[in-house]
Amino acid sequence: PPEAFDTKWVPIQAIGMEVAVHAAIDRICNFPHAQETDDSLTRRCEEVLKRNLACGFNEKETASYSAELGISDQDSKVITRAMQERHSDLRSRMIDVAAAMSEEHLADFDWKLKVVMASSTASSIQKPLLHLVLFLKNVNGETREVLLELDREELETVLNSLSKIREAMQKIPQR
Repeated sequence: PPEAFDTKWVPIQAIGMEVAVHAAIDRICNFPHAQETDDSLTRRCEEVLKRNLACGFNEKETASYSAELGISDQDSKVITRAMQERHSDLRSRMIDVAAAMSEEHLADFDWKLKVVMASSTASSIQKPLLHLVLFLKNVNGETREVLLELDREELETVLNSLSKIREAMQKIPQR
């Protein structure tokens, strides 16, 4: 009986879809063990997955794309479940693809808050400074550091610019 096994009970018809969708995810993620299959089910799963990744993991869109490609509602649910199970793999791949679009990308950062107490021109200043180190990684995997020292006004300018970028990106329609 199904209860005797440690895994979920899956109808025998769904096993083919499970194999196909996980093979498609492996291919999308460029895993070395990904099977080079030429079966149409795996190709259709891969197409649904790619279109869904472009729209941000939308369950309704998955059902719609699946129907367009002749995939049943039940099999569409298998695809959705696999996407949820393998979300971290798919997300990592999306990050890698996005990072590859630029010569360099932000790999990490570090910051410190300093307070300047005095200078050669003034005996008492007490001016806060943000010391920001950006670690940029290029396409060859080499990392370089960019050092920034920002006073309060410069930091406000940077934060306002980043806020405008975020607002502009939120206005971009998602498919």
